[in-house]
Amino acid sequence: MSKRNKRPGGTSLKTQNRKKKPASTRPTLSPEQLIEKGNLAEAIRLLQAELQRAPSNDQRRRLMGHCLFETERYSEAAHAWLALREAQPGDMLNVGIAFLNAEEWDQAIMHLERSLQQLEQARTYYLLALAHVREKSWWSVDDETKRRLVDLLQQARALPACPPEAYLRLDDLLWSLASGKRGTGDEEEARSSAREQGFQILEEAFSHYPDHEEIRLEFAKSLIYWRKQYETGLLVLAPLVQRNDLEKYLFEDAVGLSVEAALQAGWYDKALHYLKLVPISSPAAGSAWPGLTQLQGDLLLHLKDFTAARASYEQEMQSGSFVAHFLGLFSCAWSWLLEEKGEQAFPLVEQALAVWFEQDDESDHDDAFDNEPVCIGTVHIGDESPALCVKQVCEALLHGNADLAPALHGQLSS
Repeated sequence: MSKRNKRPGGTSLKTQNRKKKPASTRPTLSPEQLIEKGNLAEAIRLLQAELQRAPSNDQRRRLMGHCLFETERYSEAAHAWLALREAQPGDMLNVGIAFLNAEEWDQAIMHLERSLQQLEQARTYYLLALAHVREKSWWSVDDETKRRLVDLLQQARALPACPPEAYLRLDDLLWSLASGKRGTGDEEEARSSAREQGFQILEEAFSHYPDHEEIRLEFAKSLIYWRKQYETGLLVLAPLVQRNDLEKYLFEDAVGLSVEAALQAGWYDKALHYLKLVPISSPAAGSAWPGLTQLQGDLLLHLKDFTAARASYEQEMQSGSFVAHFLGLFSCAWSWLLEEKGEQAFPLVEQALAVWFEQDDESDHDDAFDNEPVCIGTVHIGDESPALCVKQVCEALLHGNADLAPALHGQLSS
């Protein structure tokens, strides 16, 4: 038989030798390597096996607790850390945090208090306050709980590295407690005290966390509304309004506060500059509130740019909203009266009154005279209702020397 001929079913020696070679196996990864690769489930399995062989190994049990926590198995993580033979100061804090995430409030409170007995930290006081809030919001808890929360947050504030959230919630709670005194004799004093304390808290928070967006925003509010320090408030807001990566609600509030500060200071050109940082649009057709085109017109009116102001009011009226149409007509009429061109105002007033009496829906009438100013984000701009223009026009025509038709005089008087 030649070397090239093979037996039926046979194999070459080379093939036989290759088959006898043991198959290679992949090396077993350690729990640490599995964690690095993101395979936490397999890391937990290996750690459980290790702990069965060596149950007193605190280092492996502590690592398993962290793996369980990262996989959101919070209660299991807490019990893993509670089983440590020789607990370290940070372990009790981790237990409290795990129970807090598991929404096991009583357990969280108990272990966070134990952690504070071992080591006082500002963060632990804040977390303990969070546990006392339970499933409620900070503002909906009863007054007794609010006072307990204030005490805990004040203790956090007195320690180094107080979390920024602790300052913000402390300010909120003090104002909430003061607002709860509504209708009592000491309401005004309580609110004034809360505002002053809040200012000091936010000023301190800003000194520690100048890059924290919400703290910067709240501190600016306190400067503008409470201290009336408009220029300083605008300086604090400047980094926020110059950014284009800020969350929409934060950016709108920062712009709104900037417009409000400039308006209150009488800097109408600055207010208009800040307003243009957000899209200036008229309201939707069914909207019960004026749009930003109304505010833009009002600012232009302050600057005595009457033509541009009327252009904004006319844009507002094009929305199709009854409120925008009615107020826009009166706003245009007021601009003509300010220019001492009453003959241009009369037809607009008559048109506005016709629009009013043709509208049967009483709720639309109520909306037109709503006392809420125009808003940017959650910030109310100015103190006056947009319907102020109606009052101004009526008073100017009724008490001036305008030659009004009896019917128009009667309608304006009503």
